[in-house]
Amino acid sequence: MSEDAPRYSLPQLVGDIKADADMLREASPVNHAAAIRAPLLLAFGREDHRVPLVRGERMRKALIDAGRPPQWVVYDGVGQGGWRTEAQVDFAERIEQFLRQHLRRAAERGG
Repeated sequence: MSEDAPRYSLPQLVGDIKADADMLREASPVNHAAAIRAPLLLAFGREDHRVPLVRGERMRKALIDAGRPPQWVVYDGVGQGGWRTEAQVDFAERIEQFLRQHLRRAAERGG
C-alpha cells in the first residue's frame, strides 16, 4: 500500500476515518467479538504494515475478554506477502490441525 493510501484510496474504498467514524466503529470485528461463536485461528506477521500486529492483539484481547480465546500465532520476520518457507509450512500445518480438531467436534455434535 502506498503512503497515499490512507489519504486517498482507503476513504473511497473503506470509509473516511473522520466522516465515517460511527460506521467504521460499528463494522469493526473487534466490537463484535462476543457474538463470534466459531473457533478462530489468528495468525500475524510481526512486520506486516498493512495489518499491524497491534490490530490482531486488540482482536485477540476482545475475544479473550468475551470468553472466546482464539488460537494465536505470530511469525517473526514476516510481513505482507513476504512469508518465508518455514512460516508457510508451519501455518499450513496449523490450519490442518485446527480444521481437523474443529471439524471433528462439529461432526460429533451433528453439525
